[in-house]
Amino acid sequence: MIEEKVNFHKSTQTELETTTEFLRTTGKDKKFSDLIKELDENLQAIYNHQGYRYDIDISVAELDTVVLASIGGITIGGGCFKLINDATAEVKRVFVSPYFRGLNVGSGLMEEIIEWAKELNLEALVLETGELQHQALQLFRKYGFAKIENFGPYIGMKGSICMGRRL
Repeated sequence: MIEEKVNFHKSTQTELETTTEFLRTTGKDKKFSDLIKELDENLQAIYNHQGYRYDIDISVAELDTVVLASIGGITIGGGCFKLINDATAEVKRVFVSPYFRGLNVGSGLMEEIIEWAKELNLEALVLETGELQHQALQLFRKYGFAKIENFGPYIGMKGSICMGRRL
């Protein structure tokens, strides 16, 4: 009988955080469109029959401002932003796969989005999220976003929370 030894090493949270890679890409990136499908399924589960209409004003395929997060070549999160005017952009579709939450991937995505917006000389970022997305609200507050009046297509939308910050 041949004895086989298996070496197994469980990565620590710190090791996974340091191996997360962030890539700037476009909305045409298939990895991003696959991630959006996972996000939509996640939102559908959260808001099942609640009347909240999430992300009603975006076609991500046309955006040139997409950030993807990956570990070992596996896409685990992403986000993007859409220019509203010369000074302001709307952060959209920030999502981390539930299996990879707690590893600061969302923080990395937000840092990359904010840095990219600054490079484009934008003055402010705004966003919309739902009242049941507690982790997202916590993340956005961590990065200086505060509640603002609902804007554009979100005016009067039940369950919608709009936030903004200066750059």
